Amino acid sequence: MIMEKVLKHTGVARTCHFLHLISMLLLILSGLNISYPSGFNVFGTLNAARIVHFIFMYLITFTFIYRVYYSLTSGDIKEFVFPTGKALRDIPAMIGFYLFLRPKHPDFGKYNPGQRATYFGWWFLLIIQAFTGFALYWPAKLAWVIDLAGGLRNVRVIHFVACWLFIVTVALHFYLGVVLYPFTLKGIITGYQDKEKEEKYIERAPVG
Repeated sequence: MIMEKVLKHTGVARTCHFLHLISMLLLILSGLNISYPSGFNVFGTLNAARIVHFIFMYLITFTFIYRVYYSLTSGDIKEFVFPTGKALRDIPAMIGFYLFLRPKHPDFGKYNPGQRATYFGWWFLLIIQAFTGFALYWPAKLAWVIDLAGGLRNVRVIHFVACWLFIVTVALHFYLGVVLYPFTLKGIITGYQDKEKEEKYIERAPVG
């Protein structure tokens, strides 16, 4: 029996997702290496860690800019925007599912309120990371960022805290994808999900 497949993610979205994944992983590892050169020496030398950090800093910045452009021109920005009236109304149903009070996942559309908040939040977090990161490299050229943060030390703290927010939320994103939404993994790789598997999991009475 051939399962009907549903397109969930375009080639552009999947490519950007893959580049963001690789970039974030290497930025986190190289960033921790730079912060703890003796206790977390992943790249051999501090200079090597800085080079890796610099390369993928540019890659994720340009990929992010293109992803935002693509979202605006393709219309899929509506899938990410948070908060919206519907997303806020859907929060109780989402919490009910995560607390095992609902047997099936409510039909939120492409993303549930938690995913919307996380993905949209990542966009702003990436902007913060980009400006604070560039300010650490070029403090003279981006003095206004340092002034806005209240000093170079605060820029480092903000950059470091944002890094850990990424670590925690990316880990949660991976866990939920593997444990609660395993049928979606194929979609992010091939672009298509099996409709039959999705139907068994999703409660088709829309909420909100």
